[in-house]
Amino acid sequence: VLFSSLSFGATINVPGDQLTIQAGIDAASDGDTVLIQPGTYVENINFNGKNIIVGSLFLSTEDNTYISRTKIDGDYWDATVRIENGESASAQLVGMSITNGVRGIIIAGASPAIKNCWVHNNTVAGDSAGGGINVYNSAANIINSKIFSNHARSGGGLSLSAYNGELRGCYIYSNTNFDGPGNQV
Repeated sequence: VLFSSLSFGATINVPGDQLTIQAGIDAASDGDTVLIQPGTYVENINFNGKNIIVGSLFLSTEDNTYISRTKIDGDYWDATVRIENGESASAQLVGMSITNGVRGIIIAGASPAIKNCWVHNNTVAGDSAGGGINVYNSAANIINSKIFSNHARSGGGLSLSAYNGELRGCYIYSNTNFDGPGNQV
């Protein structure tokens, strides 16, 4: 599906229109797209309840090289991506690498789509689960994504709890944890 068929709202270019991804999200309204140029963005983002698309140039080209070239680096400060404010299936994260977070992605009480993303090298300490992606109370759809080299107490790569979404076409591998297998469902 090409970008032109995905978005009917405004397009906010990062870093052209806004310097950071979070600034692009903050400036967006429901239905908008935050389009991110290749690069490494050291920040932690929150969709803040907005039903928007946040994605790399993969959106318009379907070129997989944009996934590895467009990174959100959480700098081990917090979860790299938070989608936890009632966002619907219209909220999408597409074609991004999510790395170096205290968790890669947290999805709670929302139902977004995570598509064609690489979630890797995220670590959550203590008794927490889901180093790569932690989903609870959600109908999120995680599609055609790679979840690898993440670490947690349990569910190193992926933890799903009270989950009613779709997990399709994903590769989940090389995740580690303290309490058994690298994934928890």
